[in-house]
Amino acid sequence: MDIAQFYQACNPSPLKFANPQDQKYYIDFSSVRGGHARQLLMLIARCLERYDPPFSRDCIEDIIWLRRNELTLAITEDEWIYLREVAQHKSLRGEEKYQILIRDMFVFEYRDSQGSWFDINPMLAEAAES
Repeated sequence: MDIAQFYQACNPSPLKFANPQDQKYYIDFSSVRGGHARQLLMLIARCLERYDPPFSRDCIEDIIWLRRNELTLAITEDEWIYLREVAQHKSLRGEEKYQILIRDMFVFEYRDSQGSWFDINPMLAEAAES
């Protein structure tokens, strides 16, 4: 499988498999990557460090749990407050908050023809505050 096929297998858009055998390479990271290519590549790299493709659901869930745990441990009390605000209002005010939350990948900025908005990293959606 070449890199284009690999990327297509990780893309949540409707997949068309010319060869039904290729479906075994499908990796569903869509619920946790938030459209962020860097996060997707990080998850894939971690899977590759531990397992040979095709990756099992257990592998993917293990890698997602590890990354969610790392993110959660790095969040301060003040940042949890900011994250709750972003989750509720889909906005982010203040340069310091912006720099911290975006840099550490706790929040993603999304843009379309209507403008931009923010939301928490999908990996943190199920995370418990520590």
